[in-house]
Amino acid sequence: MVTGRRFRVEFTDAQAVFAEQIGAVCRAVWNTGLEQRGEYRRRGRG
Repeated sequence: MVTGRRFRVEFTDAQAVFAEQIGAVCRAVWNTGLEQRGEYRRRGRG
């Protein structure tokens, strides 16, 4: 039987700032990819 587990992470202040920066970069990369995919499809290549 497969069970899910949850863990609570408690960052230090410095770790929280770093995690927010990493999250912002990931969102930027993801959103840029979505925008590029949409533009590619609008041009009729997808």
